[in-house]
Amino acid sequence: MFDMKVKRVIAGLTQEELARKAGISRAHVTRIERGSAKPSVPVAKKLARILNVNWGDFYNDWKFGTKKEGD
Repeated sequence: MFDMKVKRVIAGLTQEELARKAGISRAHVTRIERGSAKPSVPVAKKLARILNVNWGDFYNDWKFGTKKEGD
């Protein structure tokens, strides 16, 4: 399963650094990692470039952090 927090940590980035690079708030990064928000397609594409993942990974499985679709 895709876990954005793991990918961020592997990339050596803090939430603040990832947010700045993606042009979003740190709070939004937190919500995505926890699974309480899905990124828009443009944001998913930015995050994917930064984290070196496929942007579709954000939508293949509703597990960005800890929540799964339907929870």
